[in-house]
Amino acid sequence: ALDGQLSGPCAIALNSIADELFVCDVINHRVQVFRSSTGEHLRSFGSKGTADGHFNHPAAIVVNQSLDLLFV
Repeated sequence: ALDGQLSGPCAIALNSIADELFVCDVINHRVQVFRSSTGEHLRSFGSKGTADGHFNHPAAIVVNQSLDLLFV
């Protein structure tokens, strides 16, 4: 799927400070990031695999705004 297109979205996390909404895109094995106020697609990251930066059906996501961390 193209950036901004979701296949099996299953979890979201909001970083209200940065105005970003993170969405686990399960079928595409990635996380997509949108501007929460407008829905504009900002970026995507991840791909299928087991190495760092890769996912295998990401199904949960949490933002820690105070530490500026994202857990998938």
